[in-house]
Amino acid sequence: MHMWTETKTLLTLDEWATIIGINPWVLSQVIEPRTSILQAVSEGTRVETCARAFFQSFRSTGALTREEIAIAISQAESLISSVARTWPAPYEDQETIRYPRHGDLKAVQLWYGPSNRIKPVQMPYSHIISTGRYTEELVEAGRPVVGSDPMTDGFNTRFTVTVTVEAGTQEDELKVYFPVSDYFELDRADLEIRPVDVSISGLTATISGPLYLLITVDNYLKLRPIELNAQDAIYATTVDVYRETIDLTQSGSLIWENSTYAFGDCTDPPCTFEASSACFTATDPQRGWISPVPASFDNSLQTFSRLFPENAYAPDKILVNYISGINRVNRRLAYPWNRIVALLATALLPQRSSGCDRADQRIHTYRSLQQDDNNNLEVTSESIFAASRLFGVAGRGAVEAAHLLNNQELISYRGVHV
Repeated sequence: MHMWTETKTLLTLDEWATIIGINPWVLSQVIEPRTSILQAVSEGTRVETCARAFFQSFRSTGALTREEIAIAISQAESLISSVARTWPAPYEDQETIRYPRHGDLKAVQLWYGPSNRIKPVQMPYSHIISTGRYTEELVEAGRPVVGSDPMTDGFNTRFTVTVTVEAGTQEDELKVYFPVSDYFELDRADLEIRPVDVSISGLTATISGPLYLLITVDNYLKLRPIELNAQDAIYATTVDVYRETIDLTQSGSLIWENSTYAFGDCTDPPCTFEASSACFTATDPQRGWISPVPASFDNSLQTFSRLFPENAYAPDKILVNYISGINRVNRRLAYPWNRIVALLATALLPQRSSGCDRADQRIHTYRSLQQDDNNNLEVTSESIFAASRLFGVAGRGAVEAAHLLNNQELISYRGVHV
């Protein structure tokens, strides 16, 4: 992830900064972003947007840090998922759920009844996108980065990478990473560069984004980090490109406990459990309902083939790997989910100065409650109570986040109305 943090989030710090109104260059530890070289030389001065840039952790400063912002974003995402029963962006999860039993617990429940229908099960999270797990395949490693100067001010502010892809590759399947070979102590998942823009023409994919995304991780992890100069050689010169798809073969399985018979005789006594492969049909993906179907995956056809066992009992449990949440738009969180997360995260931030007056003003706006000229609150007590009940905080950001979330009609089941 750019602006490297140990805490991983769905909403990037870049998106958070854009929504809240903070210069992402300053958030990236750069003290003089987009300063014209010619201006600096002719005037002999430096143009600063802040007295101090943001750092990764508070071991180098007593001010608000990127890590604290990432923690607040992660906390906001978890709160939203628990309130709305959905994630603000696609999220991979695994659940083991006990399969609903017959009303008469002493009755023998066959997998297939006279109607040949299978009971659906509701997953903990709604808005199911697919069952299965994300998997990645290397497209090409070490792709060179080309800088560009769209503002024509003598300083590159964007980067572009091109790569050849297979036919059928979708734009939202491509992911970009810092070269893993440069960071042996970190996993590839820690090195993703996002959000980027991707376009595909024929078999050529063009990937681009703001240059501050390429500030190398080692600049953030130094024991004594310093503020960075945007004109220095602080950027990665190559990146690795991967293609991400969903592996349906890992959708999940059916589980029988202490059973000597499920799809066949017990083959490994004492048979404390048996498992069989399965696929899952989304009967109501918006509300999170799926139906488990005994099936095996046909590699030649790249699809599931349904199994029809005779006299098979219904499983005791189902294990489901699934991806749920709100689909991204242009590889970024969709509105209003991006704003809901950003505002709530800001309301959750610790009361700590960032060292940047502009950033402090914007953060204070969403941490506090608006007042008119007579110091009267500009929000109702009902709105404050609802935000406090939902999120545990009641600043302006939390109140607006509660309103936006309520408009999605996903929290009425909790009896909270904003």
